[in-house]
Amino acid sequence: MERQIQFQTHTDDRLAHIETSLVDIQTTINILHLKQVSSAPVDPKNISEVVSILETAKQKNVPIPDNAIQQAGDSFLGAGRLEPKAWDAALGLVSYRTISNRKLLAVGTASQIATTPVTEVATSYKIEFLEGHAIPRASVGGDVPIAVAADIHPLNEDSSNRGSRGKEVILFEGGTISLDNMLFKNVVLRNVEVIYNGGPVKLEKVIFVNCTFRLTRGRQTQTLAEAVLSDSTITFAGV
Repeated sequence: MERQIQFQTHTDDRLAHIETSLVDIQTTINILHLKQVSSAPVDPKNISEVVSILETAKQKNVPIPDNAIQQAGDSFLGAGRLEPKAWDAALGLVSYRTISNRKLLAVGTASQIATTPVTEVATSYKIEFLEGHAIPRASVGGDVPIAVAADIHPLNEDSSNRGSRGKEVILFEGGTISLDNMLFKNVVLRNVEVIYNGGPVKLEKVIFVNCTFRLTRGRQTQTLAEAVLSDSTITFAGV
């Protein structure tokens, strides 16, 4: 029996090693393939290849490193100034980048994200959702001094929260949100369709998780896209 257990253990270890090696090989292939198509981002064939690379990576659960996604995204964003289809490919890469925040996919509510206790602090936020689009589910969590508290409100209005305490984090799940003319502070957007047309916006410590981006082509929207490609937590001001 002991020999059988040892044999099974060694076999399992070898199989796990083989699976890890195969994933590493596929990752290397994805990196090289993405680098190749990014060298000519206006080529229609390369644009369509980006979609295929990302879909294959998702289906096979073989992640592409963030730096490879960033380099490809920057290339297609640059080409997107002249070629709309290259811009669409770039947004696919921006959306894929937010998968790297997958550790927040399994978290149920904002209270589970927060690192401070949940209290009875009363808060309110103002946001206008887009007509004809699904409204995200929202939750709040934690208890922190108001100076570092989460907040959402139109840029031309003051915060609704004037007490000494506030919530640590706000979580939006699903649906669609527009960033234009809004302030988002300490907010997590998960599985959200994010729309931005280049208007004034202020993001402070915003985390996008498995989001889809619909950004109008322009300098301001490109700068936001580059910020998402380069980091997991976004602080961004657009005027």
